[in-house]
Amino acid sequence: MKKPAFLQGSFTVEMALIFPVILLTVVLLMELAMSFTLQIAVRGGAERALTTCRLALEQGQGVEEAKAAGEEALFQGHEGLSEGCEVSWNIQQGLLKEEVGLKVHYRTGRLFSVSADFSGKAQSLSPTLFKNRADYIYEKVRGLLSEDED
Repeated sequence: MKKPAFLQGSFTVEMALIFPVILLTVVLLMELAMSFTLQIAVRGGAERALTTCRLALEQGQGVEEAKAAGEEALFQGHEGLSEGCEVSWNIQQGLLKEEVGLKVHYRTGRLFSVSADFSGKAQSLSPTLFKNRADYIYEKVRGLLSEDED
């Protein structure tokens, strides 16, 4: 049985029109999955770096040492991310506590421009700051008491 003349190339034409749409959909889904993976990797690394820095400060390390420990933990397991990453630290020391802030911005341009951002803060009571402040307050109070006795 012979097909009618108008149906002989219809399947080829339909596939020629539909195949690019299917291929584009698959590529877009892969790009979306890679961007989610990138965001998870950046967020996980940033949280790990923030926790490492906070713990280093709690153990009495200086600000620069804590920052270096946090930077080392940031890309642990994902060394390839370090090229396109902007990292800014904000470490503040208060009277009895320290606050660590971290902002990470990663931008890549494979098929589309994908960015992953993380901004977080962690607070901790610093035993060294607490000891220094307690000694300072003790000396002030002792000085005031000795002035009152005179």
